[in-house]
Amino acid sequence: VAYILAMQSASLDDPYTGLSHEAIERLRNPPHSRVSLDDDRALKLAIRLYIDLNHADDDYEKARKAFNEYHGDEDSRLPSLNQVKNIVAELTGIEEMKHDMCINTCVGFTGPLAKNDECPECGETRYKSDVFALTGRREPRRQFTSYPVGPQIQAIFRDPESAREM
Repeated sequence: VAYILAMQSASLDDPYTGLSHEAIERLRNPPHSRVSLDDDRALKLAIRLYIDLNHADDDYEKARKAFNEYHGDEDSRLPSLNQVKNIVAELTGIEEMKHDMCINTCVGFTGPLAKNDECPECGETRYKSDVFALTGRREPRRQFTSYPVGPQIQAIFRDPESAREM
């Protein structure tokens, strides 16, 4: 019942959405122009690598380093992983959402569980106790990534051909 009530009262203004202010603004005011990367071959390659690599967070940086060592000039260098993620989010409106989850994958700390410090299933703590003891910062032990469907649909409708195929 708690999840049903949470869904009924869901709002983009909820601080637990996991979306940045920019992503919420893009959802409310979606871009309408078609995206083109034809003028920037290095950026086109960077986005292609980021999207195509199975383990993008690790593999992209390795591929980027090798590419940048091979292509020494500044104009053809690939952006960092963080930069390419931001560029993809800006161009498409699609941004990843990170949510904490139980270290044993029992539950995600979302909705009615968003404020829990322990897993209701196995009792494991949500945060790394050693990090908190040293820094006072709450660092999750495990997270999962999701991509909201709204920006994906908006991105499809930015391209007339894709919109017709829907």
